[in-house]
Amino acid sequence: MRFAILFSTLISLGVATPADAQRVVAQDTLSTATPAAITCGFCEGERYGVIFRELDPGGLQPADFPLTIRSMRVAVASARVTGTAPSFTCEGLTIGGSALADLELWAGTELPGDLTDIGADDPWTTGEELLWAAADVPLMKSTAGADGASEIEAGFNELQPVDEMEMPIRVSADARYIRAVVRIQEGDADASASCDAAGQNPPSIFPLRDNDGVIADERSFIYAGASGWLWNEDVGIGGDWAIRLEVRSDGAPGSDAGPGGSDGGPGGTDAGPGGTDGGSVSDAGSATDGGTTSPGGGGCSCQTLPSPGAVWPSVLLLAWLRRRVR
Repeated sequence: MRFAILFSTLISLGVATPADAQRVVAQDTLSTATPAAITCGFCEGERYGVIFRELDPGGLQPADFPLTIRSMRVAVASARVTGTAPSFTCEGLTIGGSALADLELWAGTELPGDLTDIGADDPWTTGEELLWAAADVPLMKSTAGADGASEIEAGFNELQPVDEMEMPIRVSADARYIRAVVRIQEGDADASASCDAAGQNPPSIFPLRDNDGVIADERSFIYAGASGWLWNEDVGIGGDWAIRLEVRSDGAPGSDAGPGGSDGGPGGTDAGPGGTDGGSVSDAGSATDGGTTSPGGGGCSCQTLPSPGAVWPSVLLLAWLRRRVR
């Protein structure tokens, strides 16, 4: 399968109503009025993602299926981990650019009760289906503001996944959730001192998330190497990843786009104040933030800046990439 990429600014989106068949489903709260965080504890090969399913109120309800996925939106950050064990510091960078990651969309009917022993590339249940996958996707990185650690100019990469016939991806009527996964590739050699200390390769990107707690249990997750799949709330990650879906319900009209009733999420807009997750303990541990077994580099907290008129141009920059075969 293939996709197109649009780089979009973070702006307030229209309010979704119960009659809206097409809307952006956001489970993060990133906005200019809410805290955010750059999570710096990841190393190459690790993963993170979001389960899009029902919320009270909002989310993807059973009545929303079947549906069509119009776009997948991902925000990542430009950052660096410095220091030596056992103390590392995560800092946002003012220089952005793009970096590569691998993306997947899955759909299923029922989540597993236990994530133990599920392989990194395996479906979570026998009924889960791979909808779309793409390797080497270039993602623009959000950059730190003038004062570095306390501000970030955040933006979402908007991807438009299509099948081999260049048609949007459709999800069947019996599905009850969509699982979005980002796999981190190897990045610059000096990107993470904590990965280097653990004998792991540095990450290509650093995930961006809100910093006001998870919206609900079993919604955001990581894959932390030998530790396997883990829910954010079980490893002390205090928020939800900046991953969103634009969907069109092909059945009965759905509900709203999230607890706040707006397409930009509970905070009402697409950007968010917050910080970066950086620390001196393992990100895969019980009180840390990230997704790595390396000692430190949890992340840091920062305030999201109001988006200027055009951080990234809303034009088609990259054409088609082929689906990764599994």
